[in-house]
Amino acid sequence: MFNTPTDCYNYIIENDLEMPVLCAMMNHVGGYSIAEIADGRFHNRDGAVSFSSHGYKINIPVTDDEIVTAVLNGLYVSAFLSRNQDKYQIHFLVSGYPIDMKCRYEEERRKSGST
Repeated sequence: MFNTPTDCYNYIIENDLEMPVLCAMMNHVGGYSIAEIADGRFHNRDGAVSFSSHGYKINIPVTDDEIVTAVLNGLYVSAFLSRNQDKYQIHFLVSGYPIDMKCRYEEERRKSGST
């Protein structure tokens, strides 16, 4: 079990599992499938972050501190729905700043004298 999306990503990279993971995603191997929730949206209502998807009929609170922090700081977060047999889970992956946000963030850091 992983504590954060970064832990999961690092495990995949460190163990050279990119191809098996991609194959599982594309071929639904062993009763397991995963799909990106393309219409998903995060909502910030007075600091309470939630996630919704009209297409998948999802509306859930987000309680993972890393994901909440990423959303509140404007990071790009992808959502995925996985299925193994009859069990479904939602996974979030923090991908980083969109390029225009990254430039603004770096500029703000330079102005404030942060390194």
